[in-house]
Amino acid sequence: MYFQCYLGQYVLLNNVALGAISCLPDHIQCRQLFFNFCLTSYPFHELLTVRRVALQLKVEDPNGDVILVSLYNFPNLFLADLKVLKAYFPIGTVMAIREPWMKMSAASSHPSAFIRVDSPSDIVILEPSHPTLHAIRWKTSPVVYRHTLTTAPQWNDLGTKFFKECLYIPAALAWSRGIDIDASMHTLRLNRSQAYIRLEWFSAALADATHVLSALESLPQLDKKASYRAACAEYGLQRYSDALARLELLEEDIQVKSMKSRCRQRLLEATKGQYDWLRMFRDGQASVPRLDVAEFVHSAIVVSAVPNRGGGRGTVATRHIRTGDLMVSLRVVSFHSSTDLYPLLLGCCQTIRIRLLS
Repeated sequence: MYFQCYLGQYVLLNNVALGAISCLPDHIQCRQLFFNFCLTSYPFHELLTVRRVALQLKVEDPNGDVILVSLYNFPNLFLADLKVLKAYFPIGTVMAIREPWMKMSAASSHPSAFIRVDSPSDIVILEPSHPTLHAIRWKTSPVVYRHTLTTAPQWNDLGTKFFKECLYIPAALAWSRGIDIDASMHTLRLNRSQAYIRLEWFSAALADATHVLSALESLPQLDKKASYRAACAEYGLQRYSDALARLELLEEDIQVKSMKSRCRQRLLEATKGQYDWLRMFRDGQASVPRLDVAEFVHSAIVVSAVPNRGGGRGTVATRHIRTGDLMVSLRVVSFHSSTDLYPLLLGCCQTIRIRLLS
């Protein structure tokens, strides 16, 4: 493993094992320059039964050293039980961690080193047969998790099972493995697109749906489903005009009609700030409120340079603003309900009204 140490200047230390990290001086901060290959090695009886702030895994590197890895911001893992954790990270899963952050714990009287990963995209799950692993030699000959599924339909069935259990990342991973086996099985990409929509990874969902659309010359039966998934992804990206234009080309049913109506309402909100305040209030009274509304920024304000204030940028009015005008309506970053312990990323609307004294 290769670590870059910050000690006044850049110093490169080669082949530093995990076990040696705790012996380094406290003022040296370590960051791995390349991928760290490791696999989960924890016995399940040692696991906490739920994931709270971060998911902590015991992992073993090729040198045989074991260390805790704290994974933050993984979707659908808050208060996850053991069954869910096992579906995400079975014992023996081989993973590559992109430039992990090595740090010392501060909550204990005996600080120990652990790896912190803040972005799920920095974790890459690798198959044991992956070419990257051919040169990796595990010192302790650990148990490596190997799949028994060998066909794309089998992976499709497993992904469907995970999806019905609301395990969207394991479902997407299963469908991805099916695609690796048979890329011509377009149902796999359509299913994965739906999983990405549930995860609110709309760009990835749109990429899968449009990929299927580009290959559907001989499969018209999947065209409507792919187009609808693409429209849902564009809706999630707040590209309401694109979503509506795509929906206009589809044969109308109850589902398409409802989505078209939502697109038109979002366009009114985004362009004119016309909100159904009464409906929003009623939706906000639910135990877990979720407001499906668009963001709005009034044309009377812009963000531009403010040279007469010493530089920098600020919000500037381009014309007279009337009392009571709605200036900005933005989605909140997160919302926590007192009746539900799950912190949900909701499409709630935070509105700001500018009121001027006459």
